[in-house]
Amino acid sequence: MFILTGLLAGLRWGESAALRSSDVEWERGWIFVQRTWSDKGRRLETCKDGEIRKVKVPASLLSALRTQRETMALEGRVKDWTPEQRQLLFPTTAGQIMRHGHFYEHVWQPLMAKAALPHRKYHATRHSYATWMLDEGADVRWVQAQLGHATIAQTVDTYTHLDGAKHEAGTESLNRYLTPSTRQNTTGRGNSRRVRCNYLRSEVVEGKGFEPSTSALRTPRSPN
Repeated sequence: MFILTGLLAGLRWGESAALRSSDVEWERGWIFVQRTWSDKGRRLETCKDGEIRKVKVPASLLSALRTQRETMALEGRVKDWTPEQRQLLFPTTAGQIMRHGHFYEHVWQPLMAKAALPHRKYHATRHSYATWMLDEGADVRWVQAQLGHATIAQTVDTYTHLDGAKHEAGTESLNRYLTPSTRQNTTGRGNSRRVRCNYLRSEVVEGKGFEPSTSALRTPRSPN
């Protein structure tokens, strides 16, 4: 279940290790990523981006987290853990935050071996999440917010790759923007042209922001 928070929510290892039950909005399916565990500093720290982020999670992950919460609540009662220990979603058997070295040696490496996969860092789960989201058509700005990247350029440079065949096929979909609807075939030639113009006016998207004209780009600017 720990690994699912990387694959299905894009959380970094330390963010998952520090995750508490109170960080999950159980009814709406959101995770509030507020802290991370630093093995080097042996302490809880603010997230890498320095800000709390809100991550939407799929129903499958939310269901798994509910099961984990119930299991840990039972174990906490049996072992008489403190209220703070019982809040951890992924504690050790002693009710403490997991250490990366222990996880890597006893969980991650055996999992890679059992799945007959070549060695990958745990961060590959986060890369997988981002790639899957973008492949499914998610807006890159949404993926940026989910990952907690400081800039959209970081998301674009890291996760968007040019698939020539995919985009060449997609170019054909542009045809529909210049194709009049079937009802236009029953009109006269002049009416058909008028309807086509109306169609274009309804489909053309207005830009948000300023893009300089080509003539302005060609005109040398003063050094000042």
